Amino acid sequence: MQPSSNKRRRKSNRKHTSNDADPKPDETTSQGAGVHAPATIVPELAEIPQIVMEEMMKTSPRQVAQAMDGRNDLLDNSNNNSEKHIKEAFRFGAHTMVLAQMRRWSANEDVQMCGCFCIEKLAYMDEREPQVIDAGAVEVVLSAMHKFPSSVGVQYGGCLALKNLLSGDSSSSQSTQTISARFVQQLGGVLVVKHAMEANFEDTEIQSVCCDILRFLALKKQFLTAMLEAGVGGIVMKTLEHHWKKDKGVKRVRRHIAWKVCSRRLGDR
Repeated sequence: MQPSSNKRRRKSNRKHTSNDADPKPDETTSQGAGVHAPATIVPELAEIPQIVMEEMMKTSPRQVAQAMDGRNDLLDNSNNNSEKHIKEAFRFGAHTMVLAQMRRWSANEDVQMCGCFCIEKLAYMDEREPQVIDAGAVEVVLSAMHKFPSSVGVQYGGCLALKNLLSGDSSSSQSTQTISARFVQQLGGVLVVKHAMEANFEDTEIQSVCCDILRFLALKKQFLTAMLEAGVGGIVMKTLEHHWKKDKGVKRVRRHIAWKVCSRRLGDR
């Protein structure tokens, strides 16, 4: 799988309300200097995934989103224990739980955004990717992107998830071959990616991830006709020209060969 961007992760800018306030401290801690609060129990590393899974089963969308965000931190590939946590997450059925909560709270932007980032992390390992695909991850991610077309967080997280879900080794993953065909021919996925590029044209990271997705798909000749009919060649060429010149000093853009590959595949036909 392709590692996610090391740049900042988009967060919801929803304000912290009084209903979201942290619980008040135990009254015994303010009774006087002679009364001490019980010592904090720090969970063992192996216990953390289970704790987060339990939090994800809460009935409040705010709590679910927070638990998903905590799960993202555990699974981030910059975390030295991320591979171990990914395996633990699958042992506890995290992929099915995340998708179930995204379906349940389909109208909640925070849950959809954090869920997309979770799917990205869970699909990072090639051997785990088919399990996530077979559970319906691509369909759920596309649904989130459809429902929140103007949310930068959902669009970015969704694109990262799709990048990992569609970039597996097609020679060894029947699930990837099947979902790629459905993504292009039945689910309207190319149009969703195109919209993300058009709606976030100034966002270098989103343009970069979307070009990667299109590059993966363009390697299959049978997908080219549908992609060209969707008009992605034009937006890719505009992206290449605009960002290559505007952000020439940014290493991530300067070395992103995918744009050149994608433009040759789609724009020069």
